[in-house]
Amino acid sequence: MCETLKIEIEVIENLLSATKEWYCLASEKFTDIQSQLETKDAHEYAWNEFDDKYRISNKVKRIMYANVAVSLFAIAEYFLFLLCVNSGFIKVKISESGETKIKNSEGKGIKKPNWVVFKNQIEGNTKIKFVNIPCFDTVNRARLLNNCFKHSNGTINKDFVKNFGGAESDDIEYESEDWKKLISDCETFLLQLADKTKNYRA
Repeated sequence: MCETLKIEIEVIENLLSATKEWYCLASEKFTDIQSQLETKDAHEYAWNEFDDKYRISNKVKRIMYANVAVSLFAIAEYFLFLLCVNSGFIKVKISESGETKIKNSEGKGIKKPNWVVFKNQIEGNTKIKFVNIPCFDTVNRARLLNNCFKHSNGTINKDFVKNFGGAESDDIEYESEDWKKLISDCETFLLQLADKTKNYRA
């Protein structure tokens, strides 16, 4: 699991790198176009078209960085699921018809398996507290960045304000996040969590 995680983290790092390279190329292109427009003393319409394309480019950049958050958290959430299954905190059964049924450690069915459910199962069956593991705040930030993009159209919601401040409904500047730290800290947290969980079995 941990070796697979390292490979998946590398994929996220490559996604981040590709995003940076794309915007760097886009910026160079816009610089060239601007220079040409200035040289030709271009018409107002040409400048308006330039401004529109530049604005769209920045929106695309923001979405691409938001996608890093979504991808990173997806990996983290699935890793928690695997930890729960591996430790016996969650039971997965696939029927002959192909239907998947997931139950918690008490035998109750789980309709919506997600981060909160997995976190509760691990903490409820061990002495582990996520908040006490280094880099938890960073992982939580990645989770909320993901949630804000998927459920709040990329704007700050109440949960984000409660944890990290800001003004509700303001746009999140995904492109301004410290992505290298977010990725590195998420990996550190998950590996430490796995190390602490290995001594527990349901």
